[in-house]
Amino acid sequence: QESRGLGDVYKRQEYGYPNMIDHQILPNELILLIFRFMNLSQLYVLMQVSKRFFYAASDDRLWYSLFKNSFDKMQCPLSSLSSISWKKKYSMEMRRINKNITMRMEHIRRNNELDAQKRREDEEARKNQRYRQ
Repeated sequence: QESRGLGDVYKRQEYGYPNMIDHQILPNELILLIFRFMNLSQLYVLMQVSKRFFYAASDDRLWYSLFKNSFDKMQCPLSSLSSISWKKKYSMEMRRINKNITMRMEHIRRNNELDAQKRREDEEARKNQRYRQ
């Protein structure tokens, strides 16, 4: 497959097509730089666009950057593991954080249910006390 250049962009403009640049002409370093500004869901969408984007979005340098930007301030213990890819470390840390959030939310929900039950019991006790008087 021949590489497409800026000449193709100008041809597209002549025929009234949108002003787009084919991602094939972008160097890998530029694609990786652009991908660093994406969030996780955007990266997973981009991985489905083409094989080139899949491999670029799987690059360990990208995941290292994402990991450091997201978790380095938390002194994450996973950063010292050298045998695991940065993408895997990122995924593991996100699962750990989501699990903690889920556990905290469940704890809050249970406390709210207990508080509501206690309020109902207190209200019922006040009603019973009024009837006795």
